Amino acid sequence: MKPSITESQETVTSPQRPITSGGGNGQANERDVGGRTFSRFIAICAEGWARLYCALSERAAIRLGRILITPLLLPSERRRRANLRKILIPLGWTPAQCRKASRDNRRHFVEIIVQTARMLTMDPQELERRIVIEGEHHLREALQQGKGALLIGDHLGNVWQMRALLSLRGFSVACVTFRQRGLESLLERIWSRFRLSPTYVGEGGSSAAAEAFRSNSAFSISFDSSVPGRGENSMWIRFGTVNILIDSGPARLALAHDVPVERVHLRPDSAFRSHLIIDPPMDRADRPSGPDAAAELLARWTESLYQEVVQRPSRWWFWGFIDMKEI
Repeated sequence: MKPSITESQETVTSPQRPITSGGGNGQANERDVGGRTFSRFIAICAEGWARLYCALSERAAIRLGRILITPLLLPSERRRRANLRKILIPLGWTPAQCRKASRDNRRHFVEIIVQTARMLTMDPQELERRIVIEGEHHLREALQQGKGALLIGDHLGNVWQMRALLSLRGFSVACVTFRQRGLESLLERIWSRFRLSPTYVGEGGSSAAAEAFRSNSAFSISFDSSVPGRGENSMWIRFGTVNILIDSGPARLALAHDVPVERVHLRPDSAFRSHLIIDPPMDRADRPSGPDAAAELLARWTESLYQEVVQRPSRWWFWGFIDMKEI
């Protein structure tokens, strides 16, 4: 059966703000200064906390992270619980079970942040020990064609550990990530340490993908979200009983380039062990065509993601950060 696509497949356009006179530039400058000050504050805190996380044992670092990071996640708690109820109540979950899933989701998110920070000093062999790979030969065989490969992932595990592991296994890995103000310096040191080549969303991702394919590299991108500034490139796609806004960029890349396209799944088995699955390449004949091809491809991926999310809802990053519209 063909995956369902929502009725509203049109792209979402941000409303234009009127240009105001009388102090508009001064207000904009004040916002810029305030934004830079906040980013510096975040950078100072992140650097200090990262040093602590690296100095402690992993379990102790996660305990500290729950103290330091959890308060920062509380503003999104109402949305997190509301979204979990929208998806899980129709499946028979109770409100109490949804509240527990919300707490577990916060704890998992803290683990992701702490473990990513610890990559600054993590022994590469430790990273290789903690992630079991299944289907690595699919990627190696795809790259033997000399055209590169597009890896389509999601946010059900530590994306950066997955990409770093592929780099350690000898693959050249380029990717796209959204800019996190104040954290750029810390993250870029991690990327440099593991020889990753990221491009920020909205800053040349399509060109970076084309270059990766020309150099026979793997280009890794996650499909299951839309970030501010990408509304014109996003679509409302069905996710269980709701619609969620998803960036069409990954699907358009898959359709525009004659390269192997492989879904990758990183699934945590515990707080300290994960399982990376690399699927066989998508058959070229199975790629949709026509004006709705991107929406249809996103619908396929999203339906698969939904089936996995409802099995382990606490593992998905975006419960507290995504809008869900009732169908």
